Amino acid sequence: MKSTKLMAIALMLCFSFSTFAAKKSSKKESVTFPESVAANIVADYSKHVFNTYSELLKVNKNLEAAVAAFTKNPSVATQDAAKKAWQDARYVYSATEAFRFYGGPIDDAKTGPEGLMNAWPLDEAYIDYVKGNADAGIINNTKLFPKITKEVIVAQNEKDGEKNVSTGYHAIEFLLWGQDMDLKSAGKRSFEDYIPAKSANAERRATYINLVAAILVEHSQQLLTAWDPAVKGNFVESFLKAPPHETIQKMFLGIGTLAMDEMSGERMTVPLEKNDQENEQDCFSDLTHLDFIRNQEGILAVYTGKYEGFNGIGLKAFITAIDPKGEPNIQNTMDKTLSMFKELKPPFDNIIMEKKNGPGRKLSNKIIASLQTQSKLIAKSISKVGMDINIEHK
Repeated sequence: MKSTKLMAIALMLCFSFSTFAAKKSSKKESVTFPESVAANIVADYSKHVFNTYSELLKVNKNLEAAVAAFTKNPSVATQDAAKKAWQDARYVYSATEAFRFYGGPIDDAKTGPEGLMNAWPLDEAYIDYVKGNADAGIINNTKLFPKITKEVIVAQNEKDGEKNVSTGYHAIEFLLWGQDMDLKSAGKRSFEDYIPAKSANAERRATYINLVAAILVEHSQQLLTAWDPAVKGNFVESFLKAPPHETIQKMFLGIGTLAMDEMSGERMTVPLEKNDQENEQDCFSDLTHLDFIRNQEGILAVYTGKYEGFNGIGLKAFITAIDPKGEPNIQNTMDKTLSMFKELKPPFDNIIMEKKNGPGRKLSNKIIASLQTQSKLIAKSISKVGMDINIEHK
């Protein structure tokens, strides 16, 4: 989901936390909001976010270095190394999407870099040549863009259209893999596109991809600084000082929206209904299935508080405190969703183009239903303390 859509999301997913005691009835007792549990969860969450963004900065720097090595000495080997570095960076970034959708540093309406990091779908012809148009894109338009700079690339992002994506992971993905013209394989861009004697505007192409990688590093540093406990007056300082019921609700909104609106809606239902492989998220590398897995693992990390060496207290402890009978259903559904994602046979664009009764589509529909269920179960449980995240599926 692009940052330009965030205002619309906010309106659709508006929530209220004015009351945090469940309404009493003649049959049910009210549930007390577990303040101490919530405070511990918030503290561990902030550590988890900081740790993950620290790792994101590291892998994005590795990507920047790999892209530089590739463009300096273009070959199959250096191109493959850059592709591997891109995949490693996506591995970390996809898990961080569980930290989105509540107006935090990643998608702040004014300063959030999400739209400059992860905007999609991408019109390839906006950046570089495509089949049938050798002169397409910013790279080949030397008259309008005589010099390619960071400022030019950022200014052109989503200018005059949401698919006019000029920067971020998917811009690098396209510049490494090229157009995906085959349902059975990823894009097949040649490394020779970066050799001046072999390809027009090869040096401009090299400049472009290096600058986009550098921009990613800068935005990663911005996110890390916002969550750094050693930095005074930043986002995490106010996050930790806010009433626990406010931050807990934001955390639930983040993982609920990622599952319901983004994953089951934008990333699965939309491309399947449109029968259009261009709506696949990682449509050039054919690694969308890994994004799905990492998104769900990111949700589980926030929920359980446990993630690759980090052993904290997650939202599960909160649900257990207010709805001990309902909590196992949430955990089981999340685990089931992850297992089904791992069963999807890539590439996802092949599933998109399947007939409606195809095996990949059948499994995808089960996953969509499971994603919706896990968010609805969360909403039901937290309603016991008056929370309402109003999760809806498009």
